[in-house]
Amino acid sequence: IQMASAYTTFANNGKRSEAYFITKIIGPNGKEIVHEQSPKQKNVISPELAKQMTSMMLAVYDGQYTGAICEPAGYQVAGKTGTVELTLGNKNLAGYNDEWFVAYTPDVVVTSWYGFDQTTEKNYLAANAPVTSHISFKQVLTGVLNASPRTPFKIPSAANQNYGGSYSSSSDKDDKKKNVKKKKELIDKVIREGKDLMKQFKRIF
Repeated sequence: IQMASAYTTFANNGKRSEAYFITKIIGPNGKEIVHEQSPKQKNVISPELAKQMTSMMLAVYDGQYTGAICEPAGYQVAGKTGTVELTLGNKNLAGYNDEWFVAYTPDVVVTSWYGFDQTTEKNYLAANAPVTSHISFKQVLTGVLNASPRTPFKIPSAANQNYGGSYSSSSDKDDKKKNVKKKKELIDKVIREGKDLMKQFKRIF
């Protein structure tokens, strides 16, 4: 739930939404015992940085990247995936301690963690398992997105942006230098604001 709350920052253009385990409780007589919550929001990063991060994380689920097989047909999602390599010390075992996924749209953030409370040679995520966490997460994500407003992203995926090209003329070389400078300034800004973001995340976690 902390991870889901953290990633709402990118979906909400820099505003982090406080997460709730329970939104409301309805009693047997149909009356609300606990009223529906209105999530509190806090500005964490600039809208510009949030868009830049979303552009990069759209690439995670596009093309041939780590989350591509999890993206449901007809949808575009942004996010991050992660794995922890096996730490059992047995070279004959192929797999992971655990795996996690975060995917979001302008409407919703979905997070999932797969693993065991204690990883052993009998309890671990096998690399050759017939049912993988990717398949399970895609099923969960599909169900959630089907019930969402389906608001599309208005931000291009970094996977579809061309940063290359050939240069020959002097004007082209000048343009290349300007582009390199702009990219450096952008990277410096992302790093600077990213450090501020990590400070905010430490408060969350």
